[in-house]
Amino acid sequence: MGEMLGKNTNRLSLILTLVILLPLGFFSNEAKAETLGPLWDRSETLNVSDVLEVNSPQNITYPTGEILLNFTLIYERVDRDVGYSIDGGAIERVNVTKILEEPIPQDFLPPWVRVTCIGSIVLEGLTDGNHTVTVYEGYQYDGINARFEALKRASVSFEVSTRAEIPLFSSIYIRADGSIEGTDKIHRNGNVYSFTGNVVNQTVVIEKDDLIIDGANHLLQGYETGAGINIANRSKVIIMNLEIRDFNAGIGIYDSHDNTIVGNLLVSNLAAVSITDSDNNSITENTMMDNENGVFLFSSYNNSVYGNSFINNTHQVYDNVWLNPWLPQLLSVNFWDNITIGNYWSDYNGTDSDGDGIGDTPYIIDDKNQDNYPLMEPAIIPELASIYIRSDGSVEGTDKIQRNGNIYAFTDDINAEITVEIDDIVIDGADYSLQGNGNGVGIYVPNNGNLEIKNTKIQGFKFAIYFDYYSKNSNIISGNTLTNNTHYGIYIYSSNNRIFGNYIENSGTGIQLVESYNNTIFQNKIIENEEGIGFGSGGGYSTIFHNLIADNDYAFTFWANSQNTIYGNNLINNTNQVHVWSSSNNWDYQSMGNYWSDYNGTDSNGDGIGDTPYLISTSPENYGDADNYPLMEPLDDTVIPEFPSWTPLLVTLFAVLFVTVVYRKRLVKVS
Repeated sequence: MGEMLGKNTNRLSLILTLVILLPLGFFSNEAKAETLGPLWDRSETLNVSDVLEVNSPQNITYPTGEILLNFTLIYERVDRDVGYSIDGGAIERVNVTKILEEPIPQDFLPPWVRVTCIGSIVLEGLTDGNHTVTVYEGYQYDGINARFEALKRASVSFEVSTRAEIPLFSSIYIRADGSIEGTDKIHRNGNVYSFTGNVVNQTVVIEKDDLIIDGANHLLQGYETGAGINIANRSKVIIMNLEIRDFNAGIGIYDSHDNTIVGNLLVSNLAAVSITDSDNNSITENTMMDNENGVFLFSSYNNSVYGNSFINNTHQVYDNVWLNPWLPQLLSVNFWDNITIGNYWSDYNGTDSDGDGIGDTPYIIDDKNQDNYPLMEPAIIPELASIYIRSDGSVEGTDKIQRNGNIYAFTDDINAEITVEIDDIVIDGADYSLQGNGNGVGIYVPNNGNLEIKNTKIQGFKFAIYFDYYSKNSNIISGNTLTNNTHYGIYIYSSNNRIFGNYIENSGTGIQLVESYNNTIFQNKIIENEEGIGFGSGGGYSTIFHNLIADNDYAFTFWANSQNTIYGNNLINNTNQVHVWSSSNNWDYQSMGNYWSDYNGTDSNGDGIGDTPYLISTSPENYGDADNYPLMEPLDDTVIPEFPSWTPLLVTLFAVLFVTVVYRKRLVKVS
């Protein structure tokens, strides 16, 4: 990680990941006034592995008034007592809030528990001058020899002065109904909220989805507390053209998805952008300069961060797990380039031997994250055009799509996003390309269905093809080439779809099904993705057969998605063949299983079927899933195995009916 673990790591605690909750009243400023002690301070003689960090106050000058004491504590096994003192005075108890409990397996013993908690209290009545506040962790013993035994302590010194004239902080709210409270410097026009002047010592709390905050190049400035823009439990929020300075988090994103942070200047914050428990957000074309952290992460995944300039931040990127290495499962994994360009990093020391503006070697963040296309100079990403196929059948935004009845055919390569607002049409790419810039969606279907998308080369998007939550059923996706899309090749919420004959490579997850039932997926080639086919929570009863799934990190992933039938597939050289959580599926059909390149069984009778099953690991419960008929050799991809549904029966019935009718007509003719 190199320079990632620099100075002031005590400020890089969980408070930054939770800082956006401060204006929402997450922390309690009240605690029971209970004196602990007398003190038996053992913190200097015991080597305790617990972590105790004071997050605020900081070593600065505060105005006379209330000052917030906030700290983070991480300990194992037995609950602790926590107290604080001011300038060496009596130790007062502080109540703490547990926010995370992790089991620690032990040999021959029940598992221990590692606990992360936070505490806060308001320090009142401090006079002008220098002060020191100390937080103690330990045990309170009662009885005759009552005392407080301190195992760990942490202190911070600061100054209080009536001369420190700092205006009180307040919050601006964009309410769920779209109204604005707390300022006259933000003007609303539909779903666009534009700054009309600079805003100082206020935070902006967003309580509404689907809106745009346009800073119009104005300033939002704080005083080293809170989040400048607070995005909690939100989606489809765009923050653009805003200069944000002097906050704990310039922009705080918590438990949110599909938001866009673009074209902002973030300077002198504890973190320019803080992302907690959030996914599929886009951070592009921002300048993050002279912050302690450029991007601060906690348990966040599949966010796209590219086209930004990271300049002289103490830590360009920081993941809270680096401070808590016993929580590796919470390490954030995100996208730091769009397979064309990455970010500009002021501390990148690589070379550019061919002069294309891209570094020859990746910028390494940690062992799970790297920018493969680091920029040698700051860059601006060109804006992508939008094309609409409207509900009345018209096409807006291009003359390169020709309509003939319900068929919409490409006539040339296109650099744009396409949104479909009509049912019952065919989109035929005619082997032309739909090219993106690393963001957005190639073909987006918000709430329509019975579509056919075929013969299109889609590359350079976040999602190549995306059927959103309200999209309709019975779609066909066939014969497409989907490459170099950062998140997904095909992402579908709808059901009863047929997906076949597609080539999907280097596209995050090849095919992702969420709350989706009764799909048929066959004769696709899914190669060199992070996941081949993913089954999200909800859904099932789909049939997946005769696909080549090779050289992916995972061939299949299942999350609470069952009763799917998977057979006749070639699963070759995937790092992990299957990851299953709370799912049970059928891995063979009518004596045919799948070919697994890591199967090491034998075939004693030479029938091409392994003698022993290929076992499928499941979690958290073992459902006993197995491929009972594993194939010893890959299938020829020109041969389609028998299809396990009523379709062959219908074909047979129609054939019999046709022969019967012809035969009867001949009898009538003869008679």
